[in-house]
Amino acid sequence: MSSRFLLLLFALFLAFSASAEVVYYEGAYAFDYEQWPWGGYDGSFFASGPMFDPETGWPDGHTESVGGSKMVYADTLVTYCVAAILNPDSTVNVAALFLRTDADNFEPGDYAIDVTDFMAGYAFFDRVSNFTVPEDPSDLGAWIDGIVADHKFFGTSGVVSLEEASDTALRGTFYGAMADPNDFTIISVTNGYFDLAGMVVSSAGDPAYARSHASYPNPFNPKTTIRFQMEEAGQARVAIYDIRGRELRVLLNEVCEAGENRVDWDGRNRSGEGQAAGLYFYRITSGGEQRSGKMVLLP
Repeated sequence: MSSRFLLLLFALFLAFSASAEVVYYEGAYAFDYEQWPWGGYDGSFFASGPMFDPETGWPDGHTESVGGSKMVYADTLVTYCVAAILNPDSTVNVAALFLRTDADNFEPGDYAIDVTDFMAGYAFFDRVSNFTVPEDPSDLGAWIDGIVADHKFFGTSGVVSLEEASDTALRGTFYGAMADPNDFTIISVTNGYFDLAGMVVSSAGDPAYARSHASYPNPFNPKTTIRFQMEEAGQARVAIYDIRGRELRVLLNEVCEAGENRVDWDGRNRSGEGQAAGLYFYRITSGGEQRSGKMVLLP
């Protein structure tokens, strides 16, 4: 269950993006917490390492995983971080943080935790033991309700201090308070920080670039269609990669006509083996240029 839950959690965040600009593939995330105003529920959360790998499970034998993205969603720019720890009893502790802005990019500075417009926030799910996929994948509340955990904390106050949100880094600190609405447990959060490394997967901020390629449906199962524009006839190559950058399959490598071209991917590698649900990338090479995008293969 734990691997499936984390996979679906990463897929949830990515599925809600219109076009991911940057994927943060490894990093660190930590904070201390203490029950307020009294009580014995306190401790620390610390996770570091690479993003959860949907093909091999917990990466390289790690019991910790950190990842995230910067994306355009509903006409706003969103950046987030998801971190997880696998407990000895196979439950999972998960922490997440997100920021939104109406600007073209994130500026360093303080972002107040916001429970009305959801421009900044964080969450902590303690000892997740089960998870149910909702019938309506667009219903965020149903996703959260489907999580079975000892506590489901959500930020109620505090500040996220963003130091950098570039194509190669997401870094900052945070503090404040979180509450579990089910039992009214409140915890204070101190010494929070996040530091992630990333890579560009598309130029979503450039409308012309965004129109030049796309995949649909996305998320998908069992098949998605990758379409791309050619300014003039010429050689084109379309390949599929996993989140570690390994080439899984070349879908097309031939001369294509000018205009729109399409190629399908059925979720299989070059040997015909079906791939695990999760995040994948396509790369289109033509005319000396490369264009990339992401796809989420559903279970």
